[in-house]
Amino acid sequence: MELPTLTEQILAAVRDVEKQVIAWRRDFHAHPERGFQEKRTSRIVTSELKRLGIKVRSMAKTGVVGTVECRDSLETIAFRADMDALPMDEDSDLPFKSKTPGVAHMCGHDAHTAMLLGTAAVLVRLKCHLKRRVKLIFQPSEESAPSGAQAMVRAGAMRGVDEVFGLHMGSLIPNGTLFLRPGPMLAAMDGLCINVIGKGGHGASPHECVDPVPIAAEIITALQTIVSRKIKPVDAAVVSICRMQAGTAGNIIPEQVKLMGTVRTLEERVRRRLPRMIERIVQGVTRAHGGTYEMKYSRGYPPVVNDAGSVGRLARAADDLFGRKLKVDEMEPIMGSEDFCFYLEKAKGAIAMLGAGGTVKSARRPHHSPQFWIDESVLYQGPALFSYLALAQ
Repeated sequence: MELPTLTEQILAAVRDVEKQVIAWRRDFHAHPERGFQEKRTSRIVTSELKRLGIKVRSMAKTGVVGTVECRDSLETIAFRADMDALPMDEDSDLPFKSKTPGVAHMCGHDAHTAMLLGTAAVLVRLKCHLKRRVKLIFQPSEESAPSGAQAMVRAGAMRGVDEVFGLHMGSLIPNGTLFLRPGPMLAAMDGLCINVIGKGGHGASPHECVDPVPIAAEIITALQTIVSRKIKPVDAAVVSICRMQAGTAGNIIPEQVKLMGTVRTLEERVRRRLPRMIERIVQGVTRAHGGTYEMKYSRGYPPVVNDAGSVGRLARAADDLFGRKLKVDEMEPIMGSEDFCFYLEKAKGAIAMLGAGGTVKSARRPHHSPQFWIDESVLYQGPALFSYLALAQ
């Protein structure tokens, strides 16, 4: 009688914990917590890891790191899950919908946390095959600043790590698809705040004022020429003014207009140029109309840049485990951002999007939608991929 291969053992172990992974996910979904407030989630994660005999360390307020030791190993591999939910209400009829008003898991972090707990269970069961030391990183606050990943890195979560991997549920990606790419995958995220300063007065006497409203409107329009005329067409950039605050009444010309926006880039060389380009336009437009300005440009998350070798290892894991059941596609870069970038500053690695959008396109809803939904039938794939990376390669 032939003994089962390691791949077969991994798949069997994952199927054994699949129901528990789904149960964890539903429990976290029903009890969402915002960034750095994930006390209940953190407590459950800690309890489950200790029950499995895994060494646990708490850090960064609500963060948890579990370590699965491997005798004589000189390498350490890390896997990351984010635990926080969004400040929004859920619009669904799920029996396990959010029980917390104004907070909901509308991005899949509940699934990420459950899948990493499932990985822990599989690794303990197959520990005799472990090839390297494993760190299981459960981080707070991915969705909002300050970054939970930065806090975890500062607290030492990545100390000694040689390679790090993450998976993100893809609600718009069909089941049976793994999206990944080497190089820049997600954008840098910077913040922009501009105060356009004029001279207020009566709305019936604009000639006696310096109206900051049309100045701000002209700035908004002119900023779009940066991407269309100043950045090479083959380079990617986004400049979006998303908030405009002005005035107190319909017949009062205000003193100031406040503009707030976001700037996204994939390449550091492009990112460095944007602040000066933006300020040159703001300065020129306000001066031409007799106004002044104050501008604050804040650098946020750097881009997520996947290591080519790590991407290859993840793709091979998908092929060896699932074959045609999990198609690996190279995705286009996304101008959204992710604080997984801070882990990749400390070690090589990769993050990928795991298709969980079901089989019916019309039923899919985007991330951060009140109707966000994922197909739980794919949750076993996450622990399988992580376990394979730790055990088989």
